[in-house]
Amino acid sequence: MTRPWRDRLQKAANVLRADGHEEEALDVEAVLAPGAWNWLRETESKGELSPLPLTLDRRLKDALAKAAEDKGAVPSNVVVEGFRAFLDDDFVPPRVVAVRGSAHYSKTTMTVTVPKDLREQVSAKIPQVAEEAGYRITLSSIAIEWLLDQLGVERPAD
Repeated sequence: MTRPWRDRLQKAANVLRADGHEEEALDVEAVLAPGAWNWLRETESKGELSPLPLTLDRRLKDALAKAAEDKGAVPSNVVVEGFRAFLDDDFVPPRVVAVRGSAHYSKTTMTVTVPKDLREQVSAKIPQVAEEAGYRITLSSIAIEWLLDQLGVERPAD
């Protein structure tokens, strides 16, 4: 029976550490962070990156930044992973009710970068998926909801 890759990589890091190879163990563990596998994967394109501003509540941005730092994740890499999951029909963001009218809501922007061609592919698929889902889907909703899911962050209650 084969072990999951995550477990195998963690075991390899532990062996490296036990043999006195701390830096190499840290490198292997870095690959275990959400979205980090993208560092190893050749992108479909060697083309340009495109900035994607995400408008969200400041508390959410702060929570995402802290979770990314704690997990050693790069938010842009996590979003790329989410866009690929969307294209592969493995992820559709849930319908979210905006809380902008809340007294606690403080609008801010978080910018991630994604390959321009990947962004265009996702943009082209959104209308079909939104029609099937019955609600509005945007690049931002895909990115934010994937980040929340992968980094284990919950939306504020209000």
